[in-house]
Amino acid sequence: MGVDWLGRLVSIWQKCHSLSLTQEILHGPWKQMDEGDGHRSNARRCFHRWGLGDRVRQASERGAGGPSLATDQSLDIERANVHVAYQGSPGTAIEEMVFKAFPDCIAVPCKKFVAAFEAVDSSLADIVVLPIENSSTGSFHQNYDLLLRHKLHIVQEVQVEIELCLWALPGVQKNDLRTIFSHPEEFAQCEHSLSSLRVIKKNVDHCAAGAEIISMQNLGDAGVIGNAQAAELYGLNIVECNFQDASPNLTRYLVLAKTADIPKEYGQYKTSIVFGLEEGPGILFKALSAFWMRDINLSKIESRPNKREPMRTQGNEKHFNYIFYVDFEASTAEVRVQNALNDLKVQQRATFLRVLGCYQMREVGLTAPICQLSVSST
Repeated sequence: MGVDWLGRLVSIWQKCHSLSLTQEILHGPWKQMDEGDGHRSNARRCFHRWGLGDRVRQASERGAGGPSLATDQSLDIERANVHVAYQGSPGTAIEEMVFKAFPDCIAVPCKKFVAAFEAVDSSLADIVVLPIENSSTGSFHQNYDLLLRHKLHIVQEVQVEIELCLWALPGVQKNDLRTIFSHPEEFAQCEHSLSSLRVIKKNVDHCAAGAEIISMQNLGDAGVIGNAQAAELYGLNIVECNFQDASPNLTRYLVLAKTADIPKEYGQYKTSIVFGLEEGPGILFKALSAFWMRDINLSKIESRPNKREPMRTQGNEKHFNYIFYVDFEASTAEVRVQNALNDLKVQQRATFLRVLGCYQMREVGLTAPICQLSVSST
């Protein structure tokens, strides 16, 4: 009976999207499933742990051609039970940010950012949370590529201050460490602090994965870099607080949904666009002047290689071909912004132009409880 039930469950998953995506979303509990009578109870726990049971049922009933979560109106991302997809596991900083920003949400943790985007595309989640920039290390370049690859809209920006700590098993001191696990981004934010330690750095998808390795293998010479609140969750002690190189340590997160917000003409709005340009002297200067002439403040410019057409030819020489991401502080409902975008597209001959979103920004504090050094037994 357990095997028959599992077969029906797999069939539903395949109808709503694909088994590979569902395994990505449910990567932790799925691994616990084994043959025998444990099929039904384990699958049910993993399937409903993050409130996905009704979600998949609804998606399967809608079918590929049916209506999606998106409606003609902007999605209320502040409502209760909004399904939030993100890359991470329990104890990661991004999970903490999600529950601070959306206290009544249903979390949809994914193994990779791509899976989180696909969860929204497939209506398994309402929104996805994506880190885009850190105050110390700069832009998350590969995440910019995801913005262009998928057709989701930015509906909010959240700025978060995060304190990173160094964890280890109880009794382990800082000088005992020979290996440290963490995500490459956390390593970059702690580069100076790590320079005084003679350790091997090992990359993991997130700090929780490193903590699990240390706990399961009882590694007395290994540590993890992560947020303070997660240490207790994995039975580790905090060896050093404020391990990041700079304070405050701020990260910008983008919130994306299928449905774009409908902005007002006035208010504290930010707009993100991406465009390509024909080649020529001063062409980028001319493009950006469309905003300068209308007194529109640009807050960020990011160039990325054009993956569809990575090379351009100029005479006998070949050069990289770039696209440009620009953030500016104004609403698309304003006439001056509409004129600037039209100028960029027509007068400055942009090869393509896409508005990624017009949205508002808010800050979320994650500084409490403040990191306190654990008392290690010797």
